Amino acid sequence: MAELSFATFYFLSVCGIIKYMCLTIPAKVISLEKDKAIVVYPEQGRGNSGKKEGVDTQLVKVKVGDYVMVSNGFAIKKVSKKEAEEIFKIINKEIK
Repeated sequence: MAELSFATFYFLSVCGIIKYMCLTIPAKVISLEKDKAIVVYPEQGRGNSGKKEGVDTQLVKVKVGDYVMVSNGFAIKKVSKKEAEEIFKIINKEIK
């Protein structure tokens, strides 16, 4: 199977083409304290838009301003701002 970009995988997951997977959502790190970060989710038109949440950062080294993929309370991958914005666009397109 060919490797999918994260944006493509996320789109297929949202559309239900790939099932039984946990979805991760991009968020921006706004503060740090030890192994915890406060992140904010972008405006998406869904329930967690603008929501702030504490996440565990033991799996990924991050700094304030970084974008991370969040799953089940853990930052699991650092992504570029460009990649996060691409994912935000896909999410917004799918919910309209």
